[in-house]
Amino acid sequence: MQWLRESMAALISLVILVLTASMMWMTFVAADATKEVKVPVATTAVPSDEAEKNARTYQTESYNRQKDIMLYALALLGTVTGYYLGRVPAEINAKRAENAADTAQRQLSRTQDRLADSAATVSAAQTELGQVKEQKAKVASAAKGAARALHDVRDTLATAQYPSFGPTGRGSLAGGAATAPASDAAMQQAIERIDAALRDIELETLG
Repeated sequence: MQWLRESMAALISLVILVLTASMMWMTFVAADATKEVKVPVATTAVPSDEAEKNARTYQTESYNRQKDIMLYALALLGTVTGYYLGRVPAEINAKRAENAADTAQRQLSRTQDRLADSAATVSAAQTELGQVKEQKAKVASAAKGAARALHDVRDTLATAQYPSFGPTGRGSLAGGAATAPASDAAMQQAIERIDAALRDIELETLG
C-alpha cells in the first residue's frame, strides 16, 4: 500500500507540474498577443474604433482569466513542491529520532540488566549475611554452653578436690582418703563433659 500511495502522489504531482507549466506558457503568450489584436473590418453597424475597443477588451478579459487560472495552478504547484522539498528533511529528522529512540531503548535495556544483576547480588549478599548471623548465633550459643559446662567442671573439680568443703570452701579435710574413689569418678565425669563441650563447639564452628 505504501508504494501505491507514493505512485499516486507522484502522478498527481506530475500532472500539476505539466498543467502549471503549460498555463504559464499560454498566459505569457496571451499577454504578448494583446499587442497584435486584429481589428475587425468596420461596417456601418460597428464603427472601426468601437470594434477595436471590443476586441482589445475581449483579449484582456481572456488574459485575466488565464492569469487567474495560472494563480490557482501555481498554488497547487507550491503545495506539491512544498511536500517534496519538506519531505526530505522530515524523513531525515524522523530517521534521527528513530535512531535516538533505539539508542535510548538499548541503554534502558542495559540499565535494567545491570539493575537486575545488582538486585541479584544484593539478594545473595543478604542471604549470605543471614547465614553468617545464624552461624554466629550458633557459635555464641555453643560458647555459652561451653562456658556453663566449664563453670560446672570448675565446681565439680573443687568438690572432688575438697569434698568436705564443697563449692563454698567450708568444712574440713578429714575423710579425704575415704572419698578418693568418688573424686576419681567426679573428675572423669568432668573430663567427659569438657570433651563433649569441645566437640559441640567444634561441630558448630565447622557447620
